[in-house]
Amino acid sequence: MAHLHLNYLKRCQILALWKAGYNQSQIAKEVGVHKSTICREFKRNITFVRTALGYWTYKPDYAQSYANERRKQTRYFYKFTKEVAEFVKEKILDDWSSEQISGYAKRLNLFSISHERIYQFVLEDKHNGGELYKHLRHQQKRYRKRYGSPKRHCSIKNRLMIDERPAIIDEKSRIGDWEVDTIIGKNRKHEEISKEIEADFYFAHPYSSWERGLNENTNGLVRQYIRKGSCFSNISNKVLSSIMNKLNIRPRKQLMYMTPVEIFALKKS
Repeated sequence: MAHLHLNYLKRCQILALWKAGYNQSQIAKEVGVHKSTICREFKRNITFVRTALGYWTYKPDYAQSYANERRKQTRYFYKFTKEVAEFVKEKILDDWSSEQISGYAKRLNLFSISHERIYQFVLEDKHNGGELYKHLRHQQKRYRKRYGSPKRHCSIKNRLMIDERPAIIDEKSRIGDWEVDTIIGKNRKHEEISKEIEADFYFAHPYSSWERGLNENTNGLVRQYIRKGSCFSNISNKVLSSIMNKLNIRPRKQLMYMTPVEIFALKKS
């Protein structure tokens, strides 16, 4: 299927099919475009409706105006201009990675600069006495060679293994399925949580943390703000909310550089 540009009539057709329950591949087939065109259309042209609660949705007239404006401005920065530098600085200070900045900017057609070039910009800033590098996730992490791990004894009886969980969970297509291990803090006080939550738990196999990759990645993001050995009882709800908000408005590679907030709003609408 060819990668064709959408016009207003096709965008109206997309809306009608979407409301009728068609998925993106089915919409693409009906409209006569490649499925990536539909995927890109929803990512770039959703609209926030300002009501009492507010929500994101797809509107053909707004989508058409966004497309027209992008073609009019053609704002592609292939050089590291002053505008690009300011944008990169702002996002680095918000703790975005160079890859997230590059992917997010390309998604919105702001500029096309590789993540390697952005990382070099951060190193240049460090060489000149700047502190942007301090906002990179791994700037203080050192490799520590391990010579074996201590034996771990599981005290949880009758546990269900990850193989037994419903197959639909692997699709990550619905809200309500979570990968967790409640990051262990000082004195290992998180064990009472499972008693308070009425939910089914499925455990990864020993030494197989990759089986819950999303959870492991999120733990790494949280560790940027809460170091190992920290006492969680000293961390206020205000600080936790701040961390949560930072992570939810940060684009994710797995989400095609959309933010969790954007995805949640799109599914909710």
